[in-house]
Amino acid sequence: MSKVHSFAGCLKAEFLRLILSPKTYLSVLLVAFAFGLSVRISGFDISWGDGVYFLGLAMNQSNTHLLLILSVGISFSTAFLEDWKHRYTLAQVIRAGTGSYAGARVIVCFIGAWTAAFLGIHLFLGLISLKIPVMSETFYEMYAYAPYGALAYSRFPYLYVLVIAAIISAGLAFWAVAGLLVSVCIPNVFVAAGLPVMLSFYITVFAGDLPQPVNLSLMGRYGDVGFGLWGSFLYTLFFFLALTALMGVFFYKIVKGRVSGERISCGGQYKDKRLCSAVSLRVQRQ
Repeated sequence: MSKVHSFAGCLKAEFLRLILSPKTYLSVLLVAFAFGLSVRISGFDISWGDGVYFLGLAMNQSNTHLLLILSVGISFSTAFLEDWKHRYTLAQVIRAGTGSYAGARVIVCFIGAWTAAFLGIHLFLGLISLKIPVMSETFYEMYAYAPYGALAYSRFPYLYVLVIAAIISAGLAFWAVAGLLVSVCIPNVFVAAGLPVMLSFYITVFAGDLPQPVNLSLMGRYGDVGFGLWGSFLYTLFFFLALTALMGVFFYKIVKGRVSGERISCGGQYKDKRLCSAVSLRVQRQ
């Protein structure tokens, strides 16, 4: 089996698991709940404003952003730990190789977290639209001063919502992959889901004065990075994707080390001699 077919098979299996996993839909609900909770505790009168206004209000609260990271991390940052616990990692390494497994796992983690966050944002907007409009022309003047706000004046005003939702989701997906990398280093569910939250908090507190093009906190809240409307949008997405790819390389290296290390040796955690032999042979061939 070629490497391309092995990777494609791994990717297909991971996407199928993503669709069938209840945790995927749990994250959608948690993201919507996080935004709703933020609006609830903000003390603002929900009858004044529109859905996009309250979405921005929530994103400007650091506690909400941390809760959002945790909402996606619970489902996606802990995926490797479940794979390792149930020997799924070893089975995929034997079948397709470490590179195919690691690449598919990182890609599906990012896309899954992005999708869950994106749908969660729209679920929040859908629920809040039962009382107030998602976008109201009364508040278009406020959008004019916001990053990407010019899109609200386009022929398709909802494009503004799609753009900021895509950026917020990309930032949360980045943190989900960061948690995935943490999980392969520190095999603990609470650490995998919670450490990215702590890192995000410290970045927000201590790195707020970083230049706009490298300011994670600013970009995660769809801030302007100084390259114009579409330039900033594309740069922000590329920035998160590039960091994700870099973490994917580290993830692959560490997984390969764990697979070929003492933890799965014949005298180690697993006593199945045939499994150890198959994994060792597969690793040697890579």
